[in-house]
Amino acid sequence: MQKAGLEIVHVQYYGLAAEVLGTRVFGVLSKRLIAPAWQAISRNGRERAVAAQQSLINFLRYKVGSLLPRVGPQTLLVVAKPGHV
Repeated sequence: MQKAGLEIVHVQYYGLAAEVLGTRVFGVLSKRLIAPAWQAISRNGRERAVAAQQSLINFLRYKVGSLLPRVGPQTLLVVAKPGHV
């Protein structure tokens, strides 16, 4: 960052363990229960199941992941501003 002339303002860590486990469980449930149920009551049931899975991924990664300890794979959000030259 220093080479680029940037100063780090804040770093936020998001653990990925909850996302990995949650999406595996939800994938099985979605394939066997949720998608078929939505297809029975709606034309776009498969699309709704995919949208629900995307929402779950975001929730697990960013809401739950921000509370997890800094162990294992992570996503980092780095906020930087131009440094003093």
